[in-house]
Amino acid sequence: MKINFLTLICFFIPIFSCDFHRTGKCEWYLVPEPKHKNLITQGWVSLCARNYKINKQKCYYTAKLAFAEAIYGKPFKLDSLKIEKDTFPRQVTSFTPCQNKEP
Repeated sequence: MKINFLTLICFFIPIFSCDFHRTGKCEWYLVPEPKHKNLITQGWVSLCARNYKINKQKCYYTAKLAFAEAIYGKPFKLDSLKIEKDTFPRQVTSFTPCQNKEP
């Protein structure tokens, strides 16, 4: 049985174009990570970007205490997170909070 090439393309495009890690969804939160508090300097907070819907997290972020308090509990798209790429742990410089929880 011959399978048409166009049929294969139409089948695989939706599969490969999906956002499996949901980085474009308003489901991510920056929350403090108390386990890593001994790894950072005073005045900074260790943060995890967590998605509670898919139980994923990225725990290699830091931010100044005042900034971390301001963003706590605000959902955002992981794509909108601005970080310093030259540092580790990554320093969060800004992000765009979602107006509502759904995109």
